[in-house]
Amino acid sequence: MISCGKDNQYGHPDKDVMDKLESMDIQVYRTDKQGTIVAVSDGTTITWGQEPCNDYSPGDKEDKGTQAQTSKSKDSSSTGYFFHFQRRNGMDHSYRIQVS
Repeated sequence: MISCGKDNQYGHPDKDVMDKLESMDIQVYRTDKQGTIVAVSDGTTITWGQEPCNDYSPGDKEDKGTQAQTSKSKDSSSTGYFFHFQRRNGMDHSYRIQVS
């Protein structure tokens, strides 16, 4: 789930992140494309209030990315990519954790 404003000044989400999510065939929900996204969990499963949009375009249309384009087969083990956008002191911050 990617939380970012439409046409935000920071260009979120980043092209490199979106390319990686797409290459790993990870479903994507985006607040800039879908508005409010509701997820409910019973502690075991998560139920989403809508289908993923799976729009892997970067927030900045001019963003060409910095990573070489690679692809993984679906049956290979994959690593986790987690990111979160939050408002702190009036500023948008992004955090990206890559595990390889």
